[in-house]
Amino acid sequence: MITTIFDEVTRQITGIDDVRPKPEVPPRPADIDLTPYLGRYESTGVLFTVEAHQGDLRLIADPKVLDQKRSDVLLQPIGDHQFVAAGGQPACTFLGVDGGRASYLWMHSVARRVPAAGA
Repeated sequence: MITTIFDEVTRQITGIDDVRPKPEVPPRPADIDLTPYLGRYESTGVLFTVEAHQGDLRLIADPKVLDQKRSDVLLQPIGDHQFVAAGGQPACTFLGVDGGRASYLWMHSVARRVPAAGA
């Protein structure tokens, strides 16, 4: 949404349309094992839950700050532990993928893996 607003303001001020190239989602890699990425990750301000959903990842972000809303986005694999949402944003990368599971989720900041709820 912010990109759409920025594009419109830029167009109105400068008269130039589409000043930035739009990100394109690369072709989907075949048969990606999503298991290493599933789980919960926590940063200073957000608790992320990553679930499998019809061959993609579902990323649920629960902010720990008051008056912030939960967000829910489907992420498609683009390779090497990297995923992207429709339209190319937001992008995320899983780090420390050793022993069959990721240790960290990077999406504008780093979130470390935490035990599942009730574990």
